[in-house]
Amino acid sequence: MKQTERNFWLDISLFITFLSTVFTGFILWLLIPHQSDAVFLGFNRPFWLTAHIFTGLAGLAGTVIHIIWHREWLKALRRRPLASLSSKLRANRVTDRLVWVFFLATILFCVLDWIIPAFENKVSIFGRLHVAFGITWLAGIVVHLALHRKWIILVFRHYRSNKPGITDHSIKRLDGFTNSSN
Repeated sequence: MKQTERNFWLDISLFITFLSTVFTGFILWLLIPHQSDAVFLGFNRPFWLTAHIFTGLAGLAGTVIHIIWHREWLKALRRRPLASLSSKLRANRVTDRLVWVFFLATILFCVLDWIIPAFENKVSIFGRLHVAFGITWLAGIVVHLALHRKWIILVFRHYRSNKPGITDHSIKRLDGFTNSSN
């Protein structure tokens, strides 16, 4: 499997797991309040919480794989001063760092909410921060996807049509995020 194809399928998997995590998170946050006996689509809060945790863990595992697979590109980009980058690369770099910080904060506050029980079964400050950073992370992901929309569209069309002739190099070049120093 070519690197671009491998990245494409990992990105599709991440998109599905993140959508599932966001969907279950919004259900837990808005439709089935904390300590509620409410049911949504035939499932109670413990089911939705378990689904949220498992899809979140799958997304975390996929994110770690994504970073490992892109580590050479990240190292090359890190060596270059921010001022020397094109505006598109600079925007991508800043967005990626913010998304990473929001993602880590979302995970940290999730773990703290899980470990430190709230007073009288109320929603803790950690739970509220988990939601706030999760929403901020989601906004960052939307910006990240917008910055990579050309690559997403080109690769999606390529794998949907199975037409030969598109190489990893041409896809990377079209995206505009290739590192000219490599």
